[in-house]
Amino acid sequence: MTKMFKNSKQIFAVVMALAILAVSLFAGSIVASADSTEALCAGTRIEYWDGAKDTSLAGAGTQDNPYIITNAAELNYVCNSANAATEDKYYVVDPAIKAFILQPQSLVTALGGDSAFMNITSADQTKALFEGADQSKLMNWLKNGSASVFAGHFDGNGVTIYGMYSDGAAVRSEQCGLFPLLDGNGVGVANQGAAEKATTLKNFAVKNSYVKGYRRVGVISSTAWWNKGGAYVDGWSELYNCEVANNFLVGQDLITKDGTIANAAWGISEMGVIGGAMANDPMKVTGLSVYGNKTEYRVYGSASNTTYSVDTSKDFNRLFAQNTLSGAGFYGELHDAVSIGTLVSQLQHNKDDITYTSNIYTNIKSTVPAVTLVENPFGPEGQAAMKAFDWENDWFMAEQGPTFRSFHGAITLTKTNTSHYYACETCGLKSYGGEVEHNWDDTYKCIDCEWQCTHGSQTVGEFRTGDCVTKDGYYTECHYCTWGSVEYVGEAYGHVLTWVEEILADCEKEGRQGYWHCSECNGNFTADSEEAAKWAPMSTNILDPETTLVTPIAPHNALNREDGSILVVQQGNDGHYWICYTCDGKLLAVESEKYADEGRIKKHKYDDGVCVDCGWECPEHNYQPSGIVHVVGSCTVDREEELKCTNCGDKQYKVTPAGHKIVKYDEVPATDKLEGTKAHYACTECKEIYTDAEGKNKATSASLVIPKVLPPEYQNQIQGNVDTSDKSPATGDSVASVLALAVLAGGAAVAMTRKIKK
Repeated sequence: MTKMFKNSKQIFAVVMALAILAVSLFAGSIVASADSTEALCAGTRIEYWDGAKDTSLAGAGTQDNPYIITNAAELNYVCNSANAATEDKYYVVDPAIKAFILQPQSLVTALGGDSAFMNITSADQTKALFEGADQSKLMNWLKNGSASVFAGHFDGNGVTIYGMYSDGAAVRSEQCGLFPLLDGNGVGVANQGAAEKATTLKNFAVKNSYVKGYRRVGVISSTAWWNKGGAYVDGWSELYNCEVANNFLVGQDLITKDGTIANAAWGISEMGVIGGAMANDPMKVTGLSVYGNKTEYRVYGSASNTTYSVDTSKDFNRLFAQNTLSGAGFYGELHDAVSIGTLVSQLQHNKDDITYTSNIYTNIKSTVPAVTLVENPFGPEGQAAMKAFDWENDWFMAEQGPTFRSFHGAITLTKTNTSHYYACETCGLKSYGGEVEHNWDDTYKCIDCEWQCTHGSQTVGEFRTGDCVTKDGYYTECHYCTWGSVEYVGEAYGHVLTWVEEILADCEKEGRQGYWHCSECNGNFTADSEEAAKWAPMSTNILDPETTLVTPIAPHNALNREDGSILVVQQGNDGHYWICYTCDGKLLAVESEKYADEGRIKKHKYDDGVCVDCGWECPEHNYQPSGIVHVVGSCTVDREEELKCTNCGDKQYKVTPAGHKIVKYDEVPATDKLEGTKAHYACTECKEIYTDAEGKNKATSASLVIPKVLPPEYQNQIQGNVDTSDKSPATGDSVASVLALAVLAGGAAVAMTRKIKK
């Protein structure tokens, strides 16, 4: 198989363009008319549905000998009416059938033929087609039963289903979709929720269909949780290689038989592009292309009122409704999925920790934190993830959206003299971008597809008149590639130039660049030199230099005095400003700037009391303490503190010499109770004691003590308890004594006494 893309850059360039493209259905070359079926991809067979169901399927229903679905009536039976008969049975669509249009052929013809259903490019067009059709003639896909369960294995063989009208409200069914009910089949086991027998759906597309109901609504299926007996079963469903595009979903729709809505209190319907409420049977989806779908939620005023309002806020490709990808002990999975145009916004489920995803391409963030999407596939992480898609073998980036190769014939590279493209050999569907021009190398070989140009179509000998820089000549060119040759005649003499002076811009008017004007060709050119301008190509001609070469109004200029100096105006203590030489405006400028703002005064920048910008001197210093003390000082160390001028900030320092603060203390006489204190001097700061006022002779506390005066009764020796001696009182327990201590603290004396023992 010829490779579809040469490298990953081409793949992601395509994906990038698709992400901003309003995606649509395949081109008209696929379309088959209702009267004469034209070539449809890989075949010509389209099957229509007249509302019947057919149970007579050929085959045995085994994997080796599956039931073959040969018409739409058999498809209807399998999808929504076969019930338990489908359990673990295999169904394959006849490969000759390339499309189902699930409406009667007469209605298809009346609505404009196959193209009316197959060439739809948006969900809005789908809505218009179905809501504008004769409702009495539309065929409801659920008419033959909507409560039956599909529990087998369906292989669409690349078939595309168009025009399905699945109206659950009309038949009073809570389930609405292609397969209204799925049974996950088998009993779940502990290996990441894998089932013994998973129900499988694969290799088909559902496009341009209208699905509505009043509870569970899904294009592929509405619900997956019943087994054949109607009891809940923990099973598993799997969906492979499927496209869902341009479908219109309506939720909470009226039950039309009696004009009421069932269970209106439920609120929003469970709507999903793939499935509605999948409940206890989670689904594993691998290989999915989703684009162009739209949902609409209709809210009724009351259960019996047919008047309704429409909520269009659910306009997104939500893959599943709530209660999906969940279940007791089971795991939901989504792998290798692509969503383009209207994008995936939610993968809703109940249990965030049991969802597995990989390689999900979308450019909108998920609202569920546990779901990991490739939200930027164009960066390194996204490119690495996208490599897991087997683009070469499984996917085809078609004109209007990604499609599966299995839906088409061989995809081959087509080359022409001027372009190349990939396309389906059967239906002609081209790759995104259609025909791409060759990218020629120096040998006129396309570096992308290796097409070699042989210059088979040429214009030979066409005479072209030269100009100032180009000779006259006879030109020969290839119509396909960039090859060409020329036979020159005559001479080129270059432009005849005159310099047009520059007009300088200032702060009041615009200016214009200078340029060279040629008097021969009337061209105008800018160049670094006259010689370069002389041979400037005509392609560089400036048609209107007065407009093209305009320079904007310039800022003020303070430097352009005749002597090159700066004009400064002093403003006293407040500051100074510069003068614009053009408009005399006041400028707040600095020495290094040519241009400055207008209208403000700049404060002086003082150095030693003189402004370094304008030379202004501080007229009178006013020094005040700044609060900064450099040396605190003491009785023996000088004190230093900072003074600052309040005008210019000049600084000085005030020094206070060191010295004692001496105070005189008078004599305190002694008594018979207390000792006294001699007159003395002391420093109030360091507490030193002196005998003189100058502080030259130090003294001690002991030297200042005056002994106490003894009373007369202590002159004789002690008799009994009376001391009759002429000695000083004893200090024993039987002798009363008085202890006086003069404490020199601010000149106050503190006395302590001992009582006389009686």
